[in-house]
Amino acid sequence: MITRGGTLYLLFTFVNKCATPNDNINDWDIYLQSIVWAYNSSIHSVTGFIPYESAFNRQIISPFEFPSSEITMLKPHDYWEKANKFKQVAIHAARFNIKQQQQLSKRRYDKGRASPIYTLDEIVWIKILSGRSKLDPRYHGPFRIIKRITDVKYIVEHTQDHYQKEEHVNNFIPFYERS
Repeated sequence: MITRGGTLYLLFTFVNKCATPNDNINDWDIYLQSIVWAYNSSIHSVTGFIPYESAFNRQIISPFEFPSSEITMLKPHDYWEKANKFKQVAIHAARFNIKQQQQLSKRRYDKGRASPIYTLDEIVWIKILSGRSKLDPRYHGPFRIIKRITDVKYIVEHTQDHYQKEEHVNNFIPFYERS
């Protein structure tokens, strides 16, 4: 099953590949079969498997190879057992590879990022996210932090109007008194 993001990525790849060799803009369909073959027979960077093998539980047959005339199966359902074993191994390995890629992406994302931690009764400004024109203030407040829900979620209370709201730490900036 291909997700919406996977479909968009696939289409984007095909469009780029079809657009590359064209001198005449109307001859893209000549290259489409080769592009689909190239995509389905190459190893996917995240899963580490060939998409065709992941989808159909068997090796892809090249159009340039003649199929073997000999098939050696001891029992009629040997193919099914072999396909199921391959599927289990492939799914396990693909999940492992995907988790490795996710951890690598997280390490890259977290590298150099600040993780501000605010204390109770600290005063902050909160970013105005919508309904703001160019010359309007970017932050409003001040707000006092009254409860920490998680590392990134806090409940804050406006210091003058005394209403409360839940906010993400990315929307905070520290409040400094003018002297």
